[in-house]
Amino acid sequence: MTPEFDLVNNLFGWGDPGNPQRRGIWFVGIEEFDRWGTAEHVNQFFKKRQVVDNFVVEEVIPQDQRFPDSTGQVANFTSKIVCSFSPEIQRMFPGVLESHEQQEKAWRRYRETLLWYSGTGVCNANLFPLGKRLSKDPLPEHSKTLFGFGPKDMEAYKQHVRKARFPRMRERWEACSPQATICYVDQSRKEEVQALFWGYRAGDEVAPVWQNLPLDILCNNVKRILISPHFSYGRMSDDRARVLIEQLKAWRTVLPK
Repeated sequence: MTPEFDLVNNLFGWGDPGNPQRRGIWFVGIEEFDRWGTAEHVNQFFKKRQVVDNFVVEEVIPQDQRFPDSTGQVANFTSKIVCSFSPEIQRMFPGVLESHEQQEKAWRRYRETLLWYSGTGVCNANLFPLGKRLSKDPLPEHSKTLFGFGPKDMEAYKQHVRKARFPRMRERWEACSPQATICYVDQSRKEEVQALFWGYRAGDEVAPVWQNLPLDILCNNVKRILISPHFSYGRMSDDRARVLIEQLKAWRTVLPK
């Protein structure tokens, strides 16, 4: 491992993870979207951004500059799910769940003016710290020099992340006590979700209990964790988002005011 790997491995994500007095909603993806290029790239990233307790604090910028290149499906579906639980959005759009037109305006307004900002109680974390072109790809060759893990070290990389990153992230998650956690990692990564939030390993006597919800969504009511298809892989849909919304409603989820 390198100092640069320690930096990125201790960065869980971005946004507002909440706290016990202002409990929010956590979203968990597979890995970072962007790929790290050089040690200078890594170090400049951390110099330019405010990181508090393992999360990047989102800089407030004008809404027309938030997503200049792409709307981003992660941002879109996160906003579609949480806007219904935002007190500010509900004040702006009364009856948001009753009108498709208002719902469209509401989630776009949430994405442009509230998503991942301080005080909203919504954050995005990732299971793994190193982004790749596709999540199934091996690490690129230059990662060996930059981070100490290369394309031939995938298993060692995953094991190290589980050992060093998962317990710290679980401790932070428990301290924040979110009302719900949505892992958009697909069911194929259920084992990794269990390793993160339960410390569970294959072969342990008692496995977490999952309920099958419609449209390939898993639900654990004990810890209020949901596993859905990935938001950016073409399998996520508005119908699946509605299943997640209904479960959040059943848990009486309300975001901080």
